[in-house]
Amino acid sequence: MTITIERKWNDINAVDGVSDAEDNLDVSYLLHADNDEDEQDIVTFIQNDANIPYEYLGLQKTRVGFGRHEDTEDYWSATASYASKASGLAVVKLAAGQSRWSVIGGSGQTARRTFAKALVSEHHPTGASRPTLSGTKAELALGLTYRDGKYEIDGIDVPIGSTQVAVQTVWSHANAVTGGRVVAAAEYADIHVTNLVPWNGFAAGTLQIESIQSRQRAGDDPDWDVDMLFNFSRNLTNINLGSGVVIPSKLGHQVLDILYAPETVGGFPCSVIKRAAVLDVFDSISFASVFGI
Repeated sequence: MTITIERKWNDINAVDGVSDAEDNLDVSYLLHADNDEDEQDIVTFIQNDANIPYEYLGLQKTRVGFGRHEDTEDYWSATASYASKASGLAVVKLAAGQSRWSVIGGSGQTARRTFAKALVSEHHPTGASRPTLSGTKAELALGLTYRDGKYEIDGIDVPIGSTQVAVQTVWSHANAVTGGRVVAAAEYADIHVTNLVPWNGFAAGTLQIESIQSRQRAGDDPDWDVDMLFNFSRNLTNINLGSGVVIPSKLGHQVLDILYAPETVGGFPCSVIKRAAVLDVFDSISFASVFGI
């Protein structure tokens, strides 16, 4: 990879080298890439503090934007924004073992599932026929429907994005690579595991990992910057579905699946609850042992 800075210029607002709350500046760069570098190569280059410094004229970097010039494939522009620590915009660089947390609105994404991994509990209305599926081949089915005299599996949309919790942390090189955290985190993020035990104040079962990004710092600093995103869903107790069906408890990312079947009530055909089940769809692990915080 061959990327060079061909030009650099500042857009300065009241910067005198002594950081005040109102101080801020943008530093613009013209980058030349002469070996068919792609977008990821540019990202790697601008994330290196040796190329675009973290601190400049007493200020700290808040963001870096970049884009390719429309009239050429070889030139890119990048702009680094700097602000005073006192402004609240500058983000203090974390050291190994430290973390930064934030809560954000979720994506509301779902994934289609037809079977769960474990049946947690099964419940039925009072005084009605009870299709007990525990111990049968159908006990893990999701979206059971009674149709044309038989039960069919339609599947259900399982939420994998609600309120979200973002975590930034730093792993030492030994923990990230030798300790296997990079590989383990990638594997568990791929299957969206949930927290088996309480973690940093969050109750067991309420967090599910959505994504993780880890990258080694450039230069003489061997540590790894890590960004993790978790989906949050609160645990529920005493869920009253009516017809005498009350679910004692459901962990945040467990699934509540309800089976309805046709029945004549008061002379009118309608669908009534025949079975409600709480199921585990995702694997669970101890987050502290994998993520190190």
